[in-house]
Amino acid sequence: MADKIYENRIAARTVEEGEYYDSLIEGDMEDGYFYAVSVNDSKFSKNKLLRSRFEKVYLTGTDIEGADLSNTEWRGCSISGKFTDTKLVGAVFDDCYITADFSSCDMRMTSFCKCKMNNVKFSECNLRESSFGENKLKALKIVRSDISGIELSRTSFKGVDLSGNRLESISVQGGELAGAKISYEQSPVIAALVGVKLVD
Repeated sequence: MADKIYENRIAARTVEEGEYYDSLIEGDMEDGYFYAVSVNDSKFSKNKLLRSRFEKVYLTGTDIEGADLSNTEWRGCSISGKFTDTKLVGAVFDDCYITADFSSCDMRMTSFCKCKMNNVKFSECNLRESSFGENKLKALKIVRSDISGIELSRTSFKGVDLSGNRLESISVQGGELAGAKISYEQSPVIAALVGVKLVD
């Protein structure tokens, strides 16, 4: 299906850079392309935007609930708001500024690359096999989430509390976990990274 450019609820209209919109779309639209759209203080519920691309999109104070954003691409975007019960399976966030709460979201295989993440919170999310590459983190919180199989590359998790999360395996490039907080139950996973065997 050819890419579509959406302005509000009207299909096939060009979205000009810098224009402002207080509501983006309603309903289900797939394979869309959103460029330089600003959305302020809006709420979206149960939208399906699978495989859509977002470039230079600005979401401010936006609540997204029950949506399916699987396999979407977010490039050069600024994202502020809340994501609740939302699917972001295989989503890619590249060079984005993110300050948002993710609650009960399915984020398996989600990729965060070269993002600035400020006061981001993942609560009861499925982050299995997600990746964090070359990100700058500030006050990141991960609470009661599944982080098994995550990949860390040039992203420092110093000060991040990983205890209380499900962690069966993890992949790191170097010292990304230096200064992170883990539980005793998680220590065998971390020990395995450096070839240490725990004994009683």
